Amino acid sequence: MRTRSSGRRPTLAPSLFSDRRLAQVTAAAKSAGYCVVLWTVDAFDWQDGMTVDQAKQRVLDKARPGAIILLHAGYDITPALLESLRPSLTSQGYHFVTLSTLMAGA
Repeated sequence: MRTRSSGRRPTLAPSLFSDRRLAQVTAAAKSAGYCVVLWTVDAFDWQDGMTVDQAKQRVLDKARPGAIILLHAGYDITPALLESLRPSLTSQGYHFVTLSTLMAGA
């Protein structure tokens, strides 16, 4: 499999579920040469009734150096949450980097 944008084969695979009992999926991805990556902070932007302010506070409370923040495409609050999070986290000294860059520093 190659991406359309770069023509290169991806090496990172997001876990589709947080349930770590899915060892078979992880094992299959690893045997295919992927590095399976989990997140450290779930913004809960997918949860019914969650507001931008609530999700933002959840992320800010749990943010740590090297954190991987999970946001979900297709939910109404996610774009506004991301727009709100970026300046808040940047003002606290955090920087947004690609996962590859984060892992290279590990």
